[in-house]
Amino acid sequence: MRRSAPLIAGLLALTLVGAACTSKKTSSTADLAAIQAKLDAASAKSPGAILRSTLDTLLGEHVALIAAATAAQIQGRAADLTAASDLLLRKNSTDLATAFGTIYPDAQATFFALWKKHIAFFLDYGAAAAKNDAAGKKKAADQLTAYATTFAAFLNGQNSLLPKDAVEKLFAEHATTLFAVIDAQTAKDYAKEYVALSAAYSHMDMIGGALAAAIRAQHPEKLQGVPDSKPATLRAQLDAALQEHSVLLYSLGAAILQKRAPDAAAAVDQLSTTNANDIASIIGTAWGGSSQADFLAAWQKQIPLYESYARAVAAKNADGEAKYRDDLATAADNIEKVVRGLDPQFDAGEISDVVKLHVLSIKQVIDYLGRNRYDVAYDALLRAIMHMDDLAADIADGVAKQFPTKFV
Repeated sequence: MRRSAPLIAGLLALTLVGAACTSKKTSSTADLAAIQAKLDAASAKSPGAILRSTLDTLLGEHVALIAAATAAQIQGRAADLTAASDLLLRKNSTDLATAFGTIYPDAQATFFALWKKHIAFFLDYGAAAAKNDAAGKKKAADQLTAYATTFAAFLNGQNSLLPKDAVEKLFAEHATTLFAVIDAQTAKDYAKEYVALSAAYSHMDMIGGALAAAIRAQHPEKLQGVPDSKPATLRAQLDAALQEHSVLLYSLGAAILQKRAPDAAAAVDQLSTTNANDIASIIGTAWGGSSQADFLAAWQKQIPLYESYARAVAAKNADGEAKYRDDLATAADNIEKVVRGLDPQFDAGEISDVVKLHVLSIKQVIDYLGRNRYDVAYDALLRAIMHMDDLAADIADGVAKQFPTKFV
């Protein structure tokens, strides 16, 4: 289920009510309660952790949609560009503004207006890149530099714990990482594009994490749970890597269906090597032993199945589609076997059900791309990204509960 800003508001209300309903306890009970309170505050599913993951996820969607829009500009797909731009300027921007407005309701409209401005500058940069217009690219880059100063001042005005210089630097880096993506798209250097996209996506936690931590410091009475606790940080790390997996699968499906063989090869390579290793490394750091190698083996097996499913859709091979869909469900079960082997506290189906929902969403992405229905393909991509946050939350929460002394 998508974690919307209203859900965060509801969770905040519940935590405030819970804080007001404390009662007298014996000293031993009080000690236990204090320990439990520390665990709750550090939880990967606390309101603070949810705020960070929500901001990270929405900011990651922002990066993925900009990269999709500029690729459509450069490759001349007008309907694709319209769909990606519309989602960027409407739903994604609205979701971000709503999340911000949960804490700063009087500033929500200003945030929304400011945020949309910088999207236009990125699209201007993409349009100039498509025409090899160096002057146009420089103009857009200069506008983004000026925007960073304006936006930093706005955020600092809402929360003085967000220093102007630091925020300006973060947004300058945001622009630089996306310029690298767009320039690689223009050069048709797909391997470089996906490396740059990974950097741009991962960078969003530097912004989302900083925002969430500053909000918690400014309004501890409104936000229970620590956004930068060890479990929350583990969730954020998994979020970035798992959600990049979703974005790369979108790119793989699009490349196959639009007959860009070098692009498809680069996407498969990034999925199978760097991204899969990033996810497995996080798992290995959490559980140790052979967990990294065991998880990597199970995770990598699903990637050629996604590729084969997309090729079956491209060939209109219904039997092939059914086979690879079923094989992906089996792969999801095998991923769960590895995770439950590391942590038997997970219920049967708890992990595989989330992975299967993700499989379904990516299947819908590929199906809709095959019909040139870019609008609903992007909707399905956003669902896939959110399923990966669900998986990240479950794994991070499970690890923290299994090893509480390591994660408080």
